[in-house]
Amino acid sequence: RSAALGNLMSTVRRAAGGSTFILACGAPLGPCIGHVNAIRVSADTAEHWLPKGPDIPFTRWYFARDETNLPAARNMVRSTLARLSMHGRLWINDPDCLILRDDFDLHEAQALATVAALSAGSLIFSDSVEHIVADRLAILKALLPPLPHEAQYVSLLSPGIPGMAVMELQPTPGAASLGSWHVIGLF
Repeated sequence: RSAALGNLMSTVRRAAGGSTFILACGAPLGPCIGHVNAIRVSADTAEHWLPKGPDIPFTRWYFARDETNLPAARNMVRSTLARLSMHGRLWINDPDCLILRDDFDLHEAQALATVAALSAGSLIFSDSVEHIVADRLAILKALLPPLPHEAQYVSLLSPGIPGMAVMELQPTPGAASLGSWHVIGLF
């Protein structure tokens, strides 16, 4: 199956041409190497932190235990942090869309925004700007322009969501006297 998908992606790349930007969403990562410009590196994000399944009695615990696949903000955070090092080496990381609408808990919106910023990958915003309240719009504005490179998480083999990601930033020539900065994300 992997070889078949690799062949398919090669055919898509040839047909689209080298100047066409290809974003793969929901595709297995391995067969896409060398054939796409960007790829979704996370589970679908959602306006809830934990995964939700069908509202069938006695099954909620099963869906809430999923830590990688089902749509959930937590799963987006976990998958994106685990794949930070792929950005710029294999493709542009796409951590999925940023959710900022005010029916989404602010601290969860901030977590998604922090992970998107630390990924230095694509920034896709799906909410209607006209309906975003000022403090949430400020989060979006703080993410632009994207950071120059991805962070690295500190404990590569940590179970669960990595606890810390670190990024070193160099100042622009006009601010060289400031020295380098370290941005640290704690989760």
